Amino acid sequence: PLYEGFMLPNFPLSLLVVKEPQETLPLSDPKLGNGLCSFDQLTEHPSSPNGAAYRKARWVLVDKVAASQKHRHDQMNNQGPSRNIAKSQITDPSFQGYLTGHNSLGIMMDYVPTDCSLISSSQLLRAPSTNPEEPTTNNPIRQCFSDNRTTLNSNQVHVVFIGDSISRLQSKHFETLVAPHTNIRTTLISISAGIVETLPQIKRELNQLLLERETNKEHLFIMFNTGLHDILRLCSPKWKENRKEYLVQNHAPSSNISCVAVYRKYFQKLVNFLKDYPADLRVFQSTTAAWPRYGNYGVGWSPTEPQVFSLSTNIVFRFNEIAYNIVSRVPEIHIMDGYWITLARPDNRQMKASNPVGPHMAHPGLEVINVLGRIWWMILARTICNHVVEDIVNDG
Repeated sequence: PLYEGFMLPNFPLSLLVVKEPQETLPLSDPKLGNGLCSFDQLTEHPSSPNGAAYRKARWVLVDKVAASQKHRHDQMNNQGPSRNIAKSQITDPSFQGYLTGHNSLGIMMDYVPTDCSLISSSQLLRAPSTNPEEPTTNNPIRQCFSDNRTTLNSNQVHVVFIGDSISRLQSKHFETLVAPHTNIRTTLISISAGIVETLPQIKRELNQLLLERETNKEHLFIMFNTGLHDILRLCSPKWKENRKEYLVQNHAPSSNISCVAVYRKYFQKLVNFLKDYPADLRVFQSTTAAWPRYGNYGVGWSPTEPQVFSLSTNIVFRFNEIAYNIVSRVPEIHIMDGYWITLARPDNRQMKASNPVGPHMAHPGLEVINVLGRIWWMILARTICNHVVEDIVNDG
């Protein structure tokens, strides 16, 4: 059915929004000691209800590009984190300037946890020391393998992303972080055809990695997600005509069963497999909030055109409820938030040169992908080399 507020009974509703006392939502201050987030702070606790993650952090305005003279001065002199942007792109409209927020919304935001701090991009991208007399470097990624205090008996690390096009964006971003470090490699196992079709292939590829590990002695770290493409394949009107054939070809129930029930059945199968899979770490990232209608800049949407429920952030929440209820009963698998962190940023979506509607509606933008990458790296670091995180002085 079509899903729109004005179609509900007794609409419009009167709502009273009361601001919570500031002291109940403290924001971390990087200047107050280390305070970098622990593993438990970066992941969701199994006993917490789905949705608890939205209270753990806030998107905070950190810079107004047009108003910040210091920021503009730094950029014009090729300083700071955006030093690769040409000077003209700071003042003149450009594709790269739009991607980075310099001449689109003109604001820069960061994701700030309420009771700890994330490692900054500048710290992760810090160039390794070239001084041969220094026993360690100030690059935290390389420091993970600079001494014998890691939890690994081999410094060969293999990070495996299982997911769709958003996982592809995240894996590419992660590769930019670890590119100089030859002892870390990444693999993307695509689930873009939906879990019903790709589950056998996922199992085959993961089993192949175990065979390879007998020789290369790699440590496996897995982040997985499946959701958006399952919604498209199982629920959305776009695939209605081909759905029965899709289900029959993959030996899935094709009648008298809801799309969410099919997802639940196959997601449970995936979790059952990963539960016993001998990886060093297995993390489920909740499905990101795709198809935000309101606050989404760059898409023209007529106010009289309704939004179907099966292509809305609301159905993503429902799929996450199913996934969360399954994973929370499996202590071997941890949960990382991907939904609430993206739901709050409908303004930061993927932009391509021709701005196709599909990726823009479905994919988060660079600012959000960057934060997800920093959280994932910290989860890995807390697992592999907790001492490195403890030693970092969080200077922002």
